[in-house]
Amino acid sequence: MILASPVLATSYTPSSTHYQIREYGFGAGGTATSSSQRYNLFGTAGEVEYGSQSSTLYVLNSGLSYVNQANVPPAPTVSNPSNFYNQLQVTINTTGNSPTDTQYAIAVSTDNFATSKYVQIDHTINNTIAWQTNASWIGGNSYVTLIGLTPSTTYYVRVAAKQGSFSQTQFGPIANAATTSPSISYSMGVGSSYPGVNPPYAVSIGTINAGGITTATNNVYVNLSTNANAGGTIYIYDANGGLLSPTAGGYVLPSISADLSSGSVSEGYGAIYNTTSQTSGGPMEALSPFNGSGSVVGNLQTTVQSMFDSTSSPVTGGQVSFTLKAKAKNTTPAANDYSDTLTVLVAGSF
Repeated sequence: MILASPVLATSYTPSSTHYQIREYGFGAGGTATSSSQRYNLFGTAGEVEYGSQSSTLYVLNSGLSYVNQANVPPAPTVSNPSNFYNQLQVTINTTGNSPTDTQYAIAVSTDNFATSKYVQIDHTINNTIAWQTNASWIGGNSYVTLIGLTPSTTYYVRVAAKQGSFSQTQFGPIANAATTSPSISYSMGVGSSYPGVNPPYAVSIGTINAGGITTATNNVYVNLSTNANAGGTIYIYDANGGLLSPTAGGYVLPSISADLSSGSVSEGYGAIYNTTSQTSGGPMEALSPFNGSGSVVGNLQTTVQSMFDSTSSPVTGGQVSFTLKAKAKNTTPAANDYSDTLTVLVAGSF
């Protein structure tokens, strides 16, 4: 007589507090420790090494090789938030790859991956693949800034991941964004005529009385927008180094940098900023010696001077204004033809 005892089937998960075997088999042999200085062999016998079923949009990977791989990263976010002409921003989507030591490689293409290049550690683009953790890629930001790109070009980007040995994934889905063309635009005008359409513009200082300070009745306005990486600068120079009167024998009421209200200043002429603003970027700022207050003016020279800039950053809708002030002394020759010609220049640092 044969006696049979009931068997209680119990399911065990091959795991501990810190580790888990995701797939294993009985009766298989192999090695995971055969290595040299440059190579490491992971071998198995009796297990399916890899398998793949796929369609146009999906791939089902099975087998030990795919079990060891990290998850294929989803499509990254690629953007051009500031109309960059040689930069783009890439945000790596780390979904499914939670270990912080997971490393990522970023592939870049301008022909939708008929050919590929890779983002380097310094964020330039080259032929060698480079791996870093997401924290290393982004530094203190939430994105990777790709630099040294070609203007007016669409860039396609995809990401691969790896975590530990034998775990590199395929490159994932593609996202894209385009760089813009380098651009700079400006306009200027005087007082209520801003923005002006018929240069040159006239600014009236009026009658300059001895010992008093006269302020021009109109401000000069300049508008600036540029996507130059290092921003834009507004320059100025004058024709005479002061207010010139041909009928007074060519006398020049000199342009100076000084406080015209000071008793030690007998005569002088100069410019002082009035306002600075911008829609975004920048900010716009007045530069010395034109950034004073009250009656502290900057001298206008016959050589080019920086008057305003956008703080070494791209700017949109930047607007500045300045005014002119003058003071005469008792011995300044009287005349009604004192004048000066001011030239305003705008440039971007691309």
